[in-house]
Amino acid sequence: MSPKKRVRARAVSTPRPADRAAQHWARRRRRRVVAGALAGLAVVVLVSHWLEHLGLLRIMTSAAQDLFVGYPTAFLLLIIAGILWGV
Repeated sequence: MSPKKRVRARAVSTPRPADRAAQHWARRRRRRVVAGALAGLAVVVLVSHWLEHLGLLRIMTSAAQDLFVGYPTAFLLLIIAGILWGV
């Protein structure tokens, strides 16, 4: 029998420091865009809830409004946006 040749496994190339930095900033930018979108959505929810209470806007019943479009939902969205933003 002939001896088997050992084949070296190819080393997985690790990203260069410049590439890692670029990936880090891309991820951070993406998180900030999502956080900004959530914060914008929270402001829309907050304003629509306020207008509902003033009686200027009627989207749904008052029970559903308090459950789905209420201040707690707006503040929850703001908290999640703040966490994603890195505050």
